[in-house]
Amino acid sequence: WKDILVKLFGVDHIHSKFPFISASLFNEPLIVDISRLVRVLAAQIFGSEDKRLQLNSIVHPAVCADFVAWADSRSGDYVVVESAILFESGLDKVVDYSVAVVAPESLCLERAMARDGADEGAIRARMATQKSAAQLQQLSDWTIENVERQSLEKQVVEIDKQLRCKR
Repeated sequence: WKDILVKLFGVDHIHSKFPFISASLFNEPLIVDISRLVRVLAAQIFGSEDKRLQLNSIVHPAVCADFVAWADSRSGDYVVVESAILFESGLDKVVDYSVAVVAPESLCLERAMARDGADEGAIRARMATQKSAAQLQQLSDWTIENVERQSLEKQVVEIDKQLRCKR
């Protein structure tokens, strides 16, 4: 969230660049403090399906366009984009392959609460808008089980080998 908002909106010019972020869309005015902005946005959009869809219709196309431009400017065997909402955002339409990174729901919940400093209800509200691990596995070309750190490198190396063979 924070990185996307800073990149899209610019901390110093948030209201002038994006007037759609206003009290008319959300219940309270947003301020330039990015930490507060993220909390307010999360509370608003994950509490209202209409607001979530409205904001997503603005943010997701911008993120997709930005990724395509960035990827086109790179050289190398391949580029990678990380997105918890790859399929929900439409980013899946601009990538050749996808890798689902999954873990048990309880572990995802614990990690997100620790990372974001949010309570369980807030994290569950976000998770409810995302595909389940089973859905991600079905939609993706590969799956990484993110439970124990020591197994991650082996899984990533194997997928890297397969990607390089597809070139």
